[in-house]
Amino acid sequence: MSLFKKILAAVDGSAGSRTAFREACRLARAERAKLLAMCVAPRYEGDLRLFGAGDVGRLLEEPCASARRMVEGVSSAEGVDVAFYDERGDPAPVIVDFADRHDCDLVVMGAGRLARRRWPLLASVAAQTLRSSRRNLLLLPERPELEWQRVALMTDGLPSSVSAGLVAIALARAYGAILDILPIPASVERGLEHAAELERMAGRVDVSVARTVIANTVDAAVAALAKERRVEIVIAGAPTGRTTGRTVSVRTVASVLRRAQTAMLVVRTGN
Repeated sequence: MSLFKKILAAVDGSAGSRTAFREACRLARAERAKLLAMCVAPRYEGDLRLFGAGDVGRLLEEPCASARRMVEGVSSAEGVDVAFYDERGDPAPVIVDFADRHDCDLVVMGAGRLARRRWPLLASVAAQTLRSSRRNLLLLPERPELEWQRVALMTDGLPSSVSAGLVAIALARAYGAILDILPIPASVERGLEHAAELERMAGRVDVSVARTVIANTVDAAVAALAKERRVEIVIAGAPTGRTTGRTVSVRTVASVLRRAQTAMLVVRTGN
């Protein structure tokens, strides 16, 4: 496939991050990509005199120690080599900076509160990472492993959707999946033109395609279709540094994750 050469899995030892890391292992194996895993522990900024310095250190290190044990166990079971990094600081900015410094072309993480809350809290690590990362981002809810049998692409025909479409076709071809192409209301005519071009491209590589125009509220319509057709991953494009368009926004991603409990891959342009 060779879509991704270096994958970063952001983990915290929770059940959701375990699911995400397992998928990162499987994707890295299929892609023959280098796999990195990292856990970010917050810095303690209180008065160390109130506690023993050693006690505070152990308390702060435990989440990453637990995450390391999980990473070692899952990667061993999956037969994948992984480099583990233990970082300190505010999780989302550290994840974004780490991915840039190590030139990772995909970040994989659990969706966390994005998939559970009616509206994501500003403190959500997944939401903050989505807002600020320049890297492709795969968000996974807590659910059984992906089988990659059906993927969906949201498109408005803009350059970011064109890039996402190429990724969608490549993934569908690699896994033998059916590809649902979903032109959205932001620009139906342009989206339909892009969908037609994608259908021609998919046909040349024997990828089965279904097209459905999204005529209602984007997040609700996409989520309903994903549930009805048992779509396992929804793909959308977003220009680097922006999540304010109609195709991808934190609100849209959160709503689709919550309503359909499907994975979402946000493909960045300009990485």
